[in-house]
Amino acid sequence: MRSTFDFLQWKQVQQASGPCHSLSAAILVHGSEVSGILAYLLDEEERLGIQHNVLNKTFDGRLVFPPLVRLKKVLDCGYGSASWAAEIAEQFPDSEVIGVDISPHMKQDDTPENFWPQASRPYPPFASLRAPGQAQQTRRVAPKSSYFPRGTMPINRTLVEEWREVLRVTRAKLAIADPGHGLGNDAPYSSDSVQEIDHCTRLYLLDDLNQSFTFRPNTFDLVHSRLVASGINKSRWPTYLRDIVRALKPGGWLQMVELYYNCQSYNGSITDGHALRQWSTKYLQSLEDVKDLRAPMRLQGMMGAAGLVNLEHRMIELPLCGWSNNPREREIGELNRENIRRLLESLALYPFTQRLGMTLVDFQALISRARTEAVDRSLKAYFPL
Repeated sequence: MRSTFDFLQWKQVQQASGPCHSLSAAILVHGSEVSGILAYLLDEEERLGIQHNVLNKTFDGRLVFPPLVRLKKVLDCGYGSASWAAEIAEQFPDSEVIGVDISPHMKQDDTPENFWPQASRPYPPFASLRAPGQAQQTRRVAPKSSYFPRGTMPINRTLVEEWREVLRVTRAKLAIADPGHGLGNDAPYSSDSVQEIDHCTRLYLLDDLNQSFTFRPNTFDLVHSRLVASGINKSRWPTYLRDIVRALKPGGWLQMVELYYNCQSYNGSITDGHALRQWSTKYLQSLEDVKDLRAPMRLQGMMGAAGLVNLEHRMIELPLCGWSNNPREREIGELNRENIRRLLESLALYPFTQRLGMTLVDFQALISRARTEAVDRSLKAYFPL
């Protein structure tokens, strides 16, 4: 059996770092305890899929809000279970959709080939590197083999070391052929290959939304950023948005979706004595020194300050259960019930127990009460979206 202490250590790193942190820092356990972590990851991935369905229903099936009919390159920040990114890749088969998130395991075998989770992208076909005048020799690794960006813990270290060695040798040969990278006739590789190396190297460097982007300016038609407030560092928000603006092509669009985890009541019946209000207060308080969990309420102003124009903003009351008399909103609430049941525990476990010092007994008691209130239709509880 895994110990609670070790599991909480893992949760501490995973949640304090947010969804963009490398996986290696999260693995702090040994032996049989790993099964508990894998179970948690699978459960959370399933929750993210439920959450995507809730949002999809809320947005009437619209994946893209801006008036775009053609997409060439898309960046998905915080891709989670990859549901949104995969659906975009299917709708726009000629596009390239790049996702950035914490967990390489979330790359599914049935996702479209034009979707590239940045932490689990297949090896580039380095066999296309060829000497001038020679026939191209294709060298392909298994389709789902992965390279991992800096700071992650690869599952197959041999593959990663091979990838790094290819980069090292290639860079050395390029430097010998032409230190200025102009590549004369004696260059060992073609200019197309050099561009491919450069492209792959740039992708290899980006792995953390809390660090400056390494994508070239004017790259993406659309950047999608969804539910990253619990991962973005408090001081990072201005530069995060500026990095996105710089990465967008002229005329490109940024689409952001965030939840403000301050539970409200449509009829004002939730008071300070309710567990849902206590959960919200504690959650906001527990991370206020490192994360700006109130940022979702200021998105429009922050986007304008970053230089974006033609701003549109809408606040939606996302019901925690099916309390609404409106059939559509009631259906959304019913879809959201299971997501909320899991979310109340998964978001709060580390900050409540490790940052606020709650005992596990008190934590579970609070979660139990909050879950009961969340499905109480008379409270008409919602999170601002």
